[in-house]
Amino acid sequence: MTNRGMCDGITHIDTHNKNHDPHDDSSPHSIGDLLSASHVLQPGRYRIEFNTTAYMSKCKALHPTFFADAPFYPRVEIYFQVAPHQVNEHFHVPLTWNPYGYSTYRGS
Repeated sequence: MTNRGMCDGITHIDTHNKNHDPHDDSSPHSIGDLLSASHVLQPGRYRIEFNTTAYMSKCKALHPTFFADAPFYPRVEIYFQVAPHQVNEHFHVPLTWNPYGYSTYRGS
């Protein structure tokens, strides 16, 4: 099962500008493409928010014996920073998640 529907958006913390609202049905972007390829990130700090509770409920329906009733981490927020010299770079920030842990890294 993909993480579609798990992300609550990406926010530029320095300006409080939410760059993507996944609950907006008019948005053409999938979870794997929060920002369009032509979008240039501004320097600063960003936060990506994941609603693991809602996602786990969907997973539990498919695999009831594997998933607990409630996740140990009900929400995951990933913070990262874009330096001025990185504004034209590609940022792939995956979340590897299971009911009892998660990890993240800057992918390629």
